[in-house]
This record gives sequence, structure tokens and C-alpha cells, in this order.
Amino acid sequence: MNNTLRDELLHHLDEGSTGCLSVTARGGQLRVYVMSGEILASDSPEDNVQLLRRVVVSGLVDRGRASELMREATDQGLPVSEILYGVLDEDQVVGLLFDRFRENVANWLCSETSSEFEPMDAIFVPNIQIGHDSRELLGQIEVTLARTAPLRSDDGFRTQLAVGPVPPQTDDDRVLVEVVQRARSVAPILRGSPFEELYTLDRLMRMLDSAVLLKHDPDQDRTFVEDDDSDEAETVANDPTEVVEVPEAGESEADDEDGLQLTVGLTGHENLSPEELAALEHEMSLFEDIDHDVGRGGGEGHFSKSRDELNADRIDLSERVEMPEEIAAGPAEATAQVPNGPSVSVKYSGPMLSNSDARRKIEVANGVLRVLSQSFDASNGKGSGPSQVQLLLDGSPTEFAVLFQKVQAAEDGSASPEGLLANLRRRPAAEHRRLLNRALSDIIERAMNVAAENLDDDALDALLEGCAGYQQRLGL
Repeated sequence: MNNTLRDELLHHLDEGSTGCLSVTARGGQLRVYVMSGEILASDSPEDNVQLLRRVVVSGLVDRGRASELMREATDQGLPVSEILYGVLDEDQVVGLLFDRFRENVANWLCSETSSEFEPMDAIFVPNIQIGHDSRELLGQIEVTLARTAPLRSDDGFRTQLAVGPVPPQTDDDRVLVEVVQRARSVAPILRGSPFEELYTLDRLMRMLDSAVLLKHDPDQDRTFVEDDDSDEAETVANDPTEVVEVPEAGESEADDEDGLQLTVGLTGHENLSPEELAALEHEMSLFEDIDHDVGRGGGEGHFSKSRDELNADRIDLSERVEMPEEIAAGPAEATAQVPNGPSVSVKYSGPMLSNSDARRKIEVANGVLRVLSQSFDASNGKGSGPSQVQLLLDGSPTEFAVLFQKVQAAEDGSASPEGLLANLRRRPAAEHRRLLNRALSDIIERAMNVAAENLDDDALDALLEGCAGYQQRLGL
């Protein structure tokens, strides 16, 4: 993840900026839109392609219908998302669009290019997302990116996975195990997954951790499913109008079903050699004729398998069972849409820290600092108390310095809650509770040590009385 981009995005959220932050991506610009302290929308050149990829792989529409939807969107100058509202249930489209929004934000954070900010008076773009906590979302994405890092590298996409001894526990995992088949590398698994890339990688890592999947050594088992070398796929991003050829009378039914030819490349691999990039793009092509013989261009091509053999390889997700359980790893939630099914509560971390809870904890520490300040003022003269508190703030250990940076002590000795909260928001949301608890406990303990060394018994007793039960009040 690009920490510079993350900090820049958080800065604009803190400032309440309205505008667009864009980075260079494959095929154009990857944009994140901010307004009133929230991430309001995101878009990328791959949005139309990826939405169609998901609905086709999920079995919600067939390839021929997807081709028609692409042509319809292109002819009307509309995003595919608008066309999908007339084809799928609204809840399905809403889930697909939130997943796409989240994926774009994650890819934006992983960009190796610098961003440009364009101020805007208002945001009017497709796929506007409201009702979420943007800082919490960024924290969840950061945690997921860290967990999936081994599979997001160039070597990671080539990692071969095989089905392990432990059965999958969720419907999503069962779907991905079917995609893996006996053994397969990560890149074609991503292509065959009905989910977005980051969510798929997250599920793969979790299944590796629980032995549902295992890393596979092809030298030990030659049943590894190789990806196809076909170069028939075309790229929607270059010219969507040329993706589909209208079938002529007399074409076979098999050709009708394979009308949509799409290719989606992996983002974040700008430094690969041309050969590696071509191989990687091929692995992520969406709807290749993987069983089609060479010679199609001359009208003499034919499929090497029968229709029954072709259909045997399909994964039918059109009748999904409802999710019986949550995918749990803690109470902080993000939504992952199950195609043709309910929203799944995906939890990436412990309970997130609310603003009111953070202020309550800060007030516990400020109560101690005020007593310390008053005691120093009484013993050493007015003004010595806030000065002593400022020394405590500035002398915080390195691991907590990020929280107390540029925070000033008030005249009563309290630390600015606004300054502390602003610094806290610059860290991933998943870290907030632990960081605040540890930092406030540390400054309270250092305050008591300073008091024990410099105050008389009466002043020290007053401070200790104010500190009594501070751990319980901090919620430790």
C-alpha cells in the first residue's frame, strides 16, 4: 500500500475537501471522490468490464445477454451499472456497486503514482456511496491489503493452490474451492471467481490459514490445471463497441453463447516485463474460448469438446443457498455482496472505536492531567502545571508520539481532545482502540511518576485519588 496516498486522502477527509483525487491506472485514471469528510465515490476504466464479468461468472446473465448489455450501455452513453438496474434485482446491483467502489479505493491506495487533486463544487458521478464510515473503511482495506500481500505480489499470482483436507465453512469458500478444482494458480482463480479481486484474495488467504486450501507443488502432482494460451480475447477498455460481433444467420449456438470477449488486466503491475505482463493479462482474460481450436478467423474453427463436456466445466451459481452464518473475524463490518443472495457481514477487525467513546477515554486522562497541573501550580507557581503537562505530551515514547504530535496543553493542564482525535484519525481505524488505550495509560502512569518525584504527600494523595480506577474507566 502507498502510505503517501493514504495520508493525502486522510488529509482531504480531515479538511472536509470536495473534489477528485486521481492516479494513473491501466487504461486511464483511477479516481476517488471526497466530500464533507467522506469518500463519496470511486471509478476506474475497468468498472464496466468487471461488473459484467461478475454477473456472467455468477450465472446471473449469460454471455450473449452480457454482450447486449455492453452494446446497449455504449450506444446510450451510460455506465453498465445503470443498465443492470433493468436486469437484476436492486439489492443485487447495490451489492455489486459497493464491492466495485471498495475495490477501486483499494486499488487507488496501491497505486505507485502520485495523485492529483481537483477541487469540485459538487460530486455528480455514477456509483455514489453514502452511509459508510470512510475512515473505518480505509482501516478495513488496510488490514485486508496487509493480510493478502503474499498473494498480491507477482510471485503470489503464480502461486499454485490445491484443495486441502479441511472442508470449506462458508458458501463463498465453497464456490472458490470449486473454482480451484484440484489445483490451480491464483491468477486464473481470480478470473473464475464471482467476487471482486481483493475479497477473493482475502478468502483464499483465510482458507490457506485454515488448511481448506494448500500451496501446491506441481512437481508432485501433474493434475495441475494449466491456464489456456488462447489469444482470442479482446479488451473492452480499448473499444467496448468492438467486443461483440453480431452473430450472422446460421452461426452455431455455441458461438452465440461465447459472443462476449473481454480481457481485464491486473492492476499494480506496471513494472513487469512485456512478456510477464502479457502472460498476466492473459490469465485475467474474462471470457476466453478456452476450448476453441485455432482457425476461427477463417470461419473454419471448431470446439475441441462436445457441448456436454463444455457444460460440465461450468460453475452454476444461479441458485445459491442463503448464507447460514457470518464470516467472522471481529465486530467491524464491511459488506460483501453474494450474487443472487443476501449481503454477507464480513468482519476484518475488533470493535471500532466510536467518536464518543474516544472522547470519554480522553476525558479520563485529562482528569488526571488537570489534577497534576493544579498541584504543580500550587507548589511551584501558576503556569508550571501546564508546562509540566506539555513536557509529558512532548516526551511520549516513540510508539505513541503519533497521537500526541503537536497537541498543546490547555491552561487547566488538559490535552486538546480535537488534536488527539485528529491525530488518531490519521491511523487505520483498526488501530484506534488499542493505540488510544495504551497511549493514555502511558501518559497517566508517567504523570503519577512525575508527581511522586516532585509533589508533597498531600498533593500526591490528591493526584492518586483522581487516578483511582483509571484502567476501569478507560475500559481496559
